[in-house]
Amino acid sequence: TKVHLDQKVLISQNPTKGNVELLLGNTAIKEVDITIYNVLGRAMVRQQYPVESGRIRLSLGKLPAGMYILKLDNGLGTFKIVKQ
Repeated sequence: TKVHLDQKVLISQNPTKGNVELLLGNTAIKEVDITIYNVLGRAMVRQQYPVESGRIRLSLGKLPAGMYILKLDNGLGTFKIVKQ
């Protein structure tokens, strides 16, 4: 399932069992700092991800099932992700 969340980012596979792909409208961006928070606001992952052809691939396989908040720097936004 692809979910169009705003004009800049498209998230594929949400809810997910492990892998999420972010499609960025701005392909000039080469790296994005991403923080993934649990529903209690605790940072679970904080990492810089490469952008390849306007795509970022995230693996959430190590996180337990639940709802997470995905915060992208560079003004790209904050989104909800559900891990099954």
